[in-house]
Amino acid sequence: MPAGHHPMGELAQKLRALKRRLLPYGVQNRSGDRVALGNKGERLAEQHLKSNGHRVLGRNIVLRFGEIDIVAETADGLLVVVEVKAGRQQPDPRHRPERHVTAAKRKQLIRLASALRKLKGWGNRPTRFDVIAVEFDGDGGHALRHHIGAFGPTGGRRR
Repeated sequence: MPAGHHPMGELAQKLRALKRRLLPYGVQNRSGDRVALGNKGERLAEQHLKSNGHRVLGRNIVLRFGEIDIVAETADGLLVVVEVKAGRQQPDPRHRPERHVTAAKRKQLIRLASALRKLKGWGNRPTRFDVIAVEFDGDGGHALRHHIGAFGPTGGRRR
């Protein structure tokens, strides 16, 4: 191998050149795009909850083993744990954002809600688990679907 020549350096150069060619096509920063869509979806979900009489108690609540997107309460004091799923509009309903709330995620949210109730001293306060899906179209618009009581601690159902 010639002095100053390193195969990994060559590979890195080729990858940078490929990335420069793909940038105009929007291939870069997919994860950043998802994070931005997720944040926008959470803001829209929060506005939706408030406009429907909910009081938002917190957003992006991080506990030792996960995160709750939104915690709110209804006018009659029911605690509402909300999982927000956002994505680009899909023609096939099988690819809607809310379909990504897996059984493992539901189980995790139930555990998180229990831990949060203990942490806040809310005891066995009645809790509902909602899913809000936000789909963005290419024209800056969006569709929001609020699945009230989407699942529960007894296993629940997936919508």
